[in-house]
Amino acid sequence: MGLSKRRRVALVLAIVVAAVVLVIVSVLYTKGRMAEPAAEQQLQALIDQYKAAGEPILPEDFDTAPIPDETNAVVDLRAAAKARPMTRMADKEEAVEVHVSEEVRPISAGEAGRLQDLLKQCNQSLVDIRAAAAKPAADWQIKCRTPVLKMMHPEIGDMVRLSLLLNADAVVAHYQGDHAHAIESLRQGILLARITAKQRSLLAGLFACGENVVAAREAEQISPTLHIGTGTGDTTPAQVRALIDDLLQDAASHRAFHDCLLGERMCELDSCRDEVGGLKQPSASAGRTAKVVLLHNTATLLQYTTKVVGAADLPNYPAAQAGLPNIPARSGKAISSLSDSLVSLLGPSLIYALKGAFQSYTEDRLAAVALAARWYAVEHDGKLPATLNDLVPRYLPEIPLDPMAAGKPLGYIANKDRTLVYSVGESGIDEQANETRMDPEHVTGGGPHTWRARNFVVHLEPAH
Repeated sequence: MGLSKRRRVALVLAIVVAAVVLVIVSVLYTKGRMAEPAAEQQLQALIDQYKAAGEPILPEDFDTAPIPDETNAVVDLRAAAKARPMTRMADKEEAVEVHVSEEVRPISAGEAGRLQDLLKQCNQSLVDIRAAAAKPAADWQIKCRTPVLKMMHPEIGDMVRLSLLLNADAVVAHYQGDHAHAIESLRQGILLARITAKQRSLLAGLFACGENVVAAREAEQISPTLHIGTGTGDTTPAQVRALIDDLLQDAASHRAFHDCLLGERMCELDSCRDEVGGLKQPSASAGRTAKVVLLHNTATLLQYTTKVVGAADLPNYPAAQAGLPNIPARSGKAISSLSDSLVSLLGPSLIYALKGAFQSYTEDRLAAVALAARWYAVEHDGKLPATLNDLVPRYLPEIPLDPMAAGKPLGYIANKDRTLVYSVGESGIDEQANETRMDPEHVTGGGPHTWRARNFVVHLEPAH
C-alpha cells in the first residue's frame, strides 16, 4: 500500500531539513577547522611581538642565573621564616598583626609587653633577617615550567609574617627609646618588600606593596617623636637620610611592579595554553569551537594586560587610569563577545593591583616628607617647616609629586591649628586635607588615617 500524499510531503520535508542540517554542520565544521589555525596564529603573532620587543613572555624567559647562597638574601629569609616560633604561629594561624595596632599611639605598656614577648620568641628570625639585609643580591631560584601556577608564590605568607614581625620590632624599639634600631627595622621592612616582588607575579606584587605600606606607615607614625641626634638611642641624620632615600626609590618601585605584571602576563598565557591542551572534546566541532574561543580570549587578555603594564609605568594614577580601556563587565554593558570574557573576569584584579601600587608609592612619599619634616624640626628648635620648599635640598632632594594626582605635589598645611602633609587620595580632588569618609555607610574599621578618606592625611605633630 503506497504512502498517502500527506505522508509523502512530510517525508520530503524531513529529508530537506536533514540535508540543511547536514550542510550547516559541514559549514560549521569547515569554519572551525579554518578558525582554529587562525586563532593559533594570532596568539603566536602576539608572542613573537613581545619577544621581538625583548619582553619575557614564556616561562623559560623568567629563568635567572643562579647565585651563591653566601650572597643570596633569600636563603636567610627562608631560614627566618622556618624558625620554630614563626612556624608555630603559622601552624596555629595566629596573625602577628594582632600585636600591632596603628590606632594605638603611643602604645600602652601592656601592648609593649606583649610585643616584647613576641620578639623574644622570634629573636632568631630577626637575626636571620639582619643577615639577609647584609647580602648584596636576592634570587628565589624559581624555575618556571608549565603549569606555572603550581610553581609560583612560594613562601609569600611567610614573608608577610616577617614584615609584620619587623614592624613590631620597630614599634618596640621606638617605645623603648632605641630610635636608631627602629629606623633600621623599617629599612629592613622595605628591603623585604622588594625581595618579595622578585617572585614576579601579580600576587607577589600585591603582597610586596602591602609589606612596603606596613613599613612606610610605621615611619609616618613614629616620625613626630623621632629622636635625631648623637645622644643615647638617637638615630643619626645619616640613618634618617638613608631611610628617606629608600622611600624615594621611585624607579626601583615602578620597575618591580612592572616586572610583576610581566610575570602575570606569562602566567596568563601559560595557564590558557595548558587549558587548551587539556580540553576534552565531546565532538570534533565542539572541541574546536572551545579551543578557538579560549585562544581568542587568551590573546585579548594578553593585550589588555600589556596595556596595564604600560599604564603602570606612567607617573601618576590619573594618567594610568586614562591609559586603560574599559572592562566590559565593569562598564555596565554586556560582554561584547566571547573573546572578552577572560578580561571581564580578571581585568578588575589587575586594576585593583595597579591602584594598590600607586597607593604604595604615595605612602612612601608621605613617609619621606614626615621624616624630613621631623629632621628639619630637630634642627630648628622644634619648629616644623612653613612650606615644603624649606625641606629642599638638605632634607629632601625635591618636593615629591603626589602619585594620586596629575602632576601636582603633595599637599602641605602648616598653621596654628595643624601641620600635615597629604595626598588627594582616591577621590583625586584636593579638598585641603579633608579626612571625611568617602563611604561612611561601609566603614570596616580604622581611623581617619586611611584610604577611605576624601584625602589621605599624615599629621606631623605628636598625637595627644
